[in-house]
Amino acid sequence: MTTEEETGRTCPKCKKILPSNAKYCHGCGCNLSTPENITCPSCGEQLPVDAAFCCNCGKSLDVQTEETKSVEDTKTRTTEPIVVNIQNEGTPKIRELPITSWGKVVTGEKSTFLAVLLGFFISGTGVMYAGRVGLGIVIFVLTILTALFLVGIIIWIYGMYKAYTMCKENNRLWLEYQMGH
Repeated sequence: MTTEEETGRTCPKCKKILPSNAKYCHGCGCNLSTPENITCPSCGEQLPVDAAFCCNCGKSLDVQTEETKSVEDTKTRTTEPIVVNIQNEGTPKIRELPITSWGKVVTGEKSTFLAVLLGFFISGTGVMYAGRVGLGIVIFVLTILTALFLVGIIIWIYGMYKAYTMCKENNRLWLEYQMGH
């Protein structure tokens, strides 16, 4: 049986005995290249990585990893695109979710059939389903106001066409994102 002296290190999280050249723990996946101690920002005391409070001065360490910071930054940003971290063969790759020409973040496929069907029965609702609520309301109101004229029929048909093309763009962007382009 091997001892810690022969292997060289122990995982700080799960306490498994590891080879001395290990970069990651085979038990929990912990990154072993991070320092085993951290320094208290208030008093400079050396503390274990998992410490929440300094044992010298009692201050909260409130240590955040880079991963935690980036997730919290993504939650607070509303004007910037959403960034997704995708694991591919062990190498993290960061890609932005695609954005449509009207500024909506694409998060999945939209049914073109459903968009046209909604627009057929209630003018403008297909456009709302596709992601542009304001335009859908405008199409709905204009269709109601001009229902007795040929213009109302044209606006109704335009609403269904617009819903279809918006869903097609959304789906094209989502497919490109899924394929990694």
